[in-house]
Amino acid sequence: MAIHTDLPIYKSAYELLQAASALVKNFPRSVKASIGGEIQNACVRITLLVAKANASRNKVPHLDEMLELVMEAELLIRLAKDMKLISISQYATTVLLTNTVGKQATGWRKASPLSSPAA
Repeated sequence: MAIHTDLPIYKSAYELLQAASALVKNFPRSVKASIGGEIQNACVRITLLVAKANASRNKVPHLDEMLELVMEAELLIRLAKDMKLISISQYATTVLLTNTVGKQATGWRKASPLSSPAA
């Protein structure tokens, strides 16, 4: 078992957390706590789930939760773009990171010995 901070998925998740925090910093007060807080919370939870999955014998539940949070983060980031809270380039950067994390989590899930063959 590798140290979770050395994993490529952790590095991508942490980069996503940093990018999300930078985005939210410039949100108007009216949405900073609601939309911004939800984005940051999802990204923090994604990053923590990398460590949980890495330490767990059965990684699948943690990876499934991580994939749900990636979808949640993407939805909220898209909402921020549609509300013109962030630019198109900021949106593109963060969605690229969510895609990277999602692909790595999906690959890790498929490689997990406890994942079901129908998954």
